[in-house]
Amino acid sequence: MIYLIKPDRPFLKDQATENLNMNITLILWSIVSFVLTFVLIGVIGYIIVSIYFLVTAILAAVANSKGEIYRYPLILRLIK
Repeated sequence: MIYLIKPDRPFLKDQATENLNMNITLILWSIVSFVLTFVLIGVIGYIIVSIYFLVTAILAAVANSKGEIYRYPLILRLIK
């Protein structure tokens, strides 16, 4: 939503793009975990993905509230 509403603000556009890339990556990781659930290893994947999302979302919120740019580690940057 932010990316579409305020594309003229570079900081918001950059962070909205970064967040969108994060969400796309998490969807892909969740699909892989779902497939691996059939061999009982996917449950661990779901737990790891959930903890990763929670921790990085908190770190990003803190950094953005200070006006700093935050880059999520371990994500695919599909949208530039």
